[in-house]
Amino acid sequence: SVDYTEVEMTGALAIALGSEARGLSDAWAELAAAAARVPMLGIADSLNVSATAAVLFYEAHRQRRMARRPRDEDRDEPGEERLDARP
Repeated sequence: SVDYTEVEMTGALAIALGSEARGLSDAWAELAAAAARVPMLGIADSLNVSATAAVLFYEAHRQRRMARRPRDEDRDEPGEERLDARP
């Protein structure tokens, strides 16, 4: 598995989460394009599955937001920020 921040999440995406004790079933794991882990500090063995889901959904949102930001070379004038009507 790779760190969750290294997984490309800007395209079509399905996130499957397994149980804390057993992980994903073999059938689901075989369908996976990537296996990600959320690193932890401290003595806990694992995050609650809902906390893990929140971390992964936020990362997908962050990557998608960053992907649609204009790059410096796409701006109309040097130093000019483009306004976006999306929230």
